[in-house]
Amino acid sequence: MHRLFDKTLSFFAVSEKYIPAIVYDLECTYEESTKEQRDQQSSLKLQLDEVEREIAALKRNYYMKNLMNQETFEEMYLPAEAHRANINRQLAQIGETISNPSDLLSKVAHFCGKLNTTWASGSVEFKQDLQKLIFPEGILYDKKNKVFRTEKINEVFRTIASLKTGLEGNEKGTELLFKSLSLAAERRGFEP
Repeated sequence: MHRLFDKTLSFFAVSEKYIPAIVYDLECTYEESTKEQRDQQSSLKLQLDEVEREIAALKRNYYMKNLMNQETFEEMYLPAEAHRANINRQLAQIGETISNPSDLLSKVAHFCGKLNTTWASGSVEFKQDLQKLIFPEGILYDKKNKVFRTEKINEVFRTIASLKTGLEGNEKGTELLFKSLSLAAERRGFEP
């Protein structure tokens, strides 16, 4: 069973020569998949800056300049403070994006290059953690078909396996680093 799982891991193992192409594609995938999140985060941060300036102006006008009474201040301050709390809640729900995805994705790709040897030399705890990382919902062994089954594969590892298959199985000999330029696109402009 250990050899079979080692074979399963080889689907995610990346050859050193493919790492730059895989990292590039992972970066593109990350940028595309987080664009909406980053746009929403940026919009909320602009709103937060505006509300914080409004709150600061209210405090300055009330405490320092005595331009309003306490009742007016509270009528304006409390909704602004509630709005700020709401924006902060939304930002917390969105979560933070990775500040340096290129570095992290490169580390993941290099780790995949050593996946089988790392697995073989790892402790039982490490092996369990690695299984949970790659197969977050667990992995089962199908005795009848002598294969491992899983409901879900970590998206990064699934993408790496897909990219690796594309790179290794590239029968046309084209560079898949430029996968957006398909052979169909190259024929465009030429009439038969």
